[in-house]
Amino acid sequence: MIAEPESPKTVIHDRGYESYRGGRETSSRLPVVALATFRRALAQIWVKISLLLALFPPVVVGVMFYVQHALVRQAPGALDELAQATPAFYVLHLLVSWYGALFAAFTIALSAASPAIADDLQSGALPFYLTRPLSRSEYLGGKWIGAWAATLLCTAGALLFSLFNLSLAGASTGGHELVSAMLLIPRTIALCLIQTGTLTTVAVALSAVTARRSLAQAGLAALFFFPWLCGSIVAHFVHSFWPGLLSLPTLFESVGRSVLGLAVDDAPTAVPPWIAAPVLLAIVVGSGLLAVSRIGKVGRG
Repeated sequence: MIAEPESPKTVIHDRGYESYRGGRETSSRLPVVALATFRRALAQIWVKISLLLALFPPVVVGVMFYVQHALVRQAPGALDELAQATPAFYVLHLLVSWYGALFAAFTIALSAASPAIADDLQSGALPFYLTRPLSRSEYLGGKWIGAWAATLLCTAGALLFSLFNLSLAGASTGGHELVSAMLLIPRTIALCLIQTGTLTTVAVALSAVTARRSLAQAGLAALFFFPWLCGSIVAHFVHSFWPGLLSLPTLFESVGRSVLGLAVDDAPTAVPPWIAAPVLLAIVVGSGLLAVSRIGKVGRG
């Protein structure tokens, strides 16, 4: 069987055009870029599969929590060990565990955010876009928002679980339980934004660095898995949290415990939240500055 020759990819050559400046400029193009990026992300098969798989853990955890809630109410004090699994504990694992939204968010960022700018750089479309009434900040912001919105969808299950917990707390007679359930909702939203925003920012920054989507995706996979796996192994042997300091999943768990109001993990390999938060912030700021710097150089020699 003779393989058919590959058709050449369309490439837009830079002819040195300058950006349009005139009276026909629209007010903002950022929503247009964001919506186009979001739609393109949802059209990808791996994004659809990831969103579908992300629905199962919240359903399973919701059933487990409902049974636990019923048993604890029927026999208060007799199931103290079971009652220690608080709603915040379940939300944490729904978001930062490998079987929860973490892997789905990584897969969506890998599929939607990593190629967002790299494809335009490879085809030569980015300099062409910038000749239109489209600023660099609008282009980069639109790409980030569109990819981030697609990544954020996979965390909807954790938010629905917190709303389900609020409905159960509303049916109970404990005022403290109701207040805790109400506070859990904004805390869940905050952790969702932190986790998906970080993954999207790192992925978009890598996408702006290279014109090949495969390199951007490989870079994101390496930055996600290598510090996580190797850092966990080394930290186990040296009994210190320093080897896992650059591990995104480890940082998400540490910051997530603080955001959700859970007790700080006192294990020697656990990164303290007051260290994890600045490191996570530095990663986000550094990635953002890298993307801004790279886009700022496009079409300027």
